[in-house]
Amino acid sequence: MLRAVGEGDDGEMPFVKTPKGTRIKVGIVRDRIEIRRPKGIKIYIKQYDKEILTYIKARIVEDLESGEDFLVKVTGPRRKGKSTVAMTIAQSLSPITTENVVYTAAEFAKLATMLPISDPSSGRFSIIVFDETGHGMMKQRWYEHEQQEVVRLMEVNAAKRLVVFFVSPHNDWINSALQSPTMCKMWIDVGISQRYGKGMATVWTGLYHQFRASGFWNPLCAFTFEPLAGDFWEAYEVKKMQFIDTAGRLAMTSRQHTTRIERLLTALKGEIE
Repeated sequence: MLRAVGEGDDGEMPFVKTPKGTRIKVGIVRDRIEIRRPKGIKIYIKQYDKEILTYIKARIVEDLESGEDFLVKVTGPRRKGKSTVAMTIAQSLSPITTENVVYTAAEFAKLATMLPISDPSSGRFSIIVFDETGHGMMKQRWYEHEQQEVVRLMEVNAAKRLVVFFVSPHNDWINSALQSPTMCKMWIDVGISQRYGKGMATVWTGLYHQFRASGFWNPLCAFTFEPLAGDFWEAYEVKKMQFIDTAGRLAMTSRQHTTRIERLLTALKGEIE
C-alpha cells in the first residue's frame, strides 16, 4: 500500500505529520481506498476521520506564522459538499460571516485589499471563500480585466497572509494561474463521494516544479465531513440565491453570454434545491 508523505504510526494511534513536523493524531475509517491519478493510474490511500481537519488547520496556521498565505482549491460535482468543506475549514480557524463569501473577481479584489494581515498569534485570520470560482474566474475567460487583476493581486499579496478557498465544480474551470501548486498549496476534491457517498473528500498536497507550471499533486488521504446547518449556513444560502438572481438579470442584457450563464444558473439552483 502506498503511504502518503507525512503519514506514520507512533505505536498507539496513526498520525499525519505537517511539513514542519507537527503530528496530528487521526482515526482510520478505511485502511484502503482506490483512487485514480491522471491517465487512469490506480493508487490506494487511507480514509481518516474528521480529525484530518485538525491537520489542515495546523498546515494553514504554520504557513501563516511563517509569513505566507494559504490558498486551497475545493472541487467536485454539485450537491456533494464543496462549499460545506470550505466553510467547515474556514470556521475552524475563525468565525466567518457571509461577508467573507464572494462570487465575482471584483468582489474578491475589493475584500482582499480591505482585509487586515492575518495574525494567528492573536487569533486573527483574514479569510475569503470565493464560491463558484468557475464563474468568477473562468479559465476560458482569463483575458477579462477583473481576472487579471485578481491574479496580479495574489502574486504580490502573500505578505497579507490571506486564507483563500477557491470553490469550483472542476479544477479545469479555474483560471490556470490560480489552480497550480505555484499558488494553491492544497486541493480538496469531493468527487470520491460519487462512489462512496456524500460526506467524503480527498486531500492532495501540491508540489512546485521548476519547469512545469502546473506542478504536481500528491494524494494524502480521504476523509469524512459533516453537513452544516444553523444561522450562518442559512444566511449563506440566501446570499447564494441573490447571486444567482443577479447573474440571471445580467444574462438578460448580454446575449453573447446568455447560454453559458443560463447553464450555470441551472446547476447552481440544483445545488440549493
